[in-house]
Amino acid sequence: MKRICLVLVFALLAGGVVASKSRWKSFYSKESKVGFRYLAGWKLEPGASSTVDDQGFKEVATVTTPEGAYAGTNFVEARAVLSVASVPEATCQKFPPGADSSPRRHVKVGNNMFYLVTDSEGATGHIIETRTYRTFHDGRCYQFALDLNKGNMSFYDKGTVRAINDRKVFASLEAIVRSLYF
Repeated sequence: MKRICLVLVFALLAGGVVASKSRWKSFYSKESKVGFRYLAGWKLEPGASSTVDDQGFKEVATVTTPEGAYAGTNFVEARAVLSVASVPEATCQKFPPGADSSPRRHVKVGNNMFYLVTDSEGATGHIIETRTYRTFHDGRCYQFALDLNKGNMSFYDKGTVRAINDRKVFASLEAIVRSLYF
């Protein structure tokens, strides 16, 4: 009887591990030699554009929250955009100046060291919080821009929505950054 119970316990535990892994999907770009994992319900858009921004970054992929995420809150959208640039390491460490940018910090996320700046801006009823992570690997600069777009609470009737928990949203976005691999 004890053996049957132990077998059942291990079977249930193994099933839980498989179920938790199935919550995640993987993306890998052979061209950019980089990959990451993201929540299965989120939408992945591989970078179809060959457009390069003014700092030399080309978009590799964008992951966005599903429609209706965080219902009942002032949440509008969240996304993680991975870009890559073939620039020197010193250039990788320089961020364009922003109106409210924080000082650059050196942080470890997952197995990688990143430079991080945060920024926020407001626009017609919206507040956008951004965290930009950069890391340098094999002669390339990899950048994750994490954006949280939320409605300004003063634009809602009192009691109709609650404020989104920014930490909860950024925890999901930063799990993507944590999973970055080369």
